Amino acid sequence: LEATGALELELVDADLPLSAVLTRIDTTAGLTLGDARQTDDQGRVRYESLGEGNYHLACHRGDCCPAVDDEELAPGEQARVRVQMRRLGDLEFTLLSPEGLPISDVVVEFRSDEFDAPIDAWLEEEKVRAPGGLTTDQRGSIRVEGLPRGPYSWSATVLDQPLTGVFELRPAPDNRVSAFMPH
Repeated sequence: LEATGALELELVDADLPLSAVLTRIDTTAGLTLGDARQTDDQGRVRYESLGEGNYHLACHRGDCCPAVDDEELAPGEQARVRVQMRRLGDLEFTLLSPEGLPISDVVVEFRSDEFDAPIDAWLEEEKVRAPGGLTTDQRGSIRVEGLPRGPYSWSATVLDQPLTGVFELRPAPDNRVSAFMPH
């Protein structure tokens, strides 16, 4: 009985190929098959000589959210799998008065619109970091590190006045977003 199946992974962020992603393939019983491999400049990596069965794929790159995928191979199947990973960015959010003065001690709720997930849940799960929490400091700022790039919304209440907004987080170490209270 020959293991003639193959699994080719294509790691992308939307349509952008991700090179240098470290990939590992395990059986569902937890047996790691061979050494970890990195994707090439096209975001591809290939595992060959695989038998029929279920496989667990783990993908990691320092500036991306880790990704996992489970695949089932039929005997001799040559499968191609596209795996989405999101590049990460850091947010520096600042809340200012109409005159441009910082507003401190305001709790701000952030939400990933793409994943329909509140950021405070990601904080609790330790998927992201917010060294000072989600309350504005004396500079009116909140820093959140390790967020997946994409669209976000925010909301806060200042002096009984609800405030909301949206922004697009880029995969960069500094995404500065300023929000001004209306007059």
